Amino acid sequence: MDIPTFRARFPFFANVNPLMVAVVIQEATNQVDASVFRQNTDAAIGYLAAHLLAIDPQGSDTRLVAKDGSTMYGKMYENLRLAMTVGIAVSGGGDGCGRGGGWPG
Repeated sequence: MDIPTFRARFPFFANVNPLMVAVVIQEATNQVDASVFRQNTDAAIGYLAAHLLAIDPQGSDTRLVAKDGSTMYGKMYENLRLAMTVGIAVSGGGDGCGRGGGWPG
């Protein structure tokens, strides 16, 4: 994701120093695994970069942080991350795990 694309998607950060935006986009790029996010990689980078800018003390004019430290951008990133990853599932039927019967035999 480049700066113009980021600013078009997240206009709230239009007045943030472009060097800072570039550094944060690079930081987000380093943390987002394209093999996990696939076609949503740019969206994940954008949400994570926006979250990082929103919580950064240097971005005090753009701080959109809730009392619990979360941001709407961070929540969007987490929702996307959860949608793109698969949890562990246990199959087996019978008295399987979680029903008090131990592992299926």
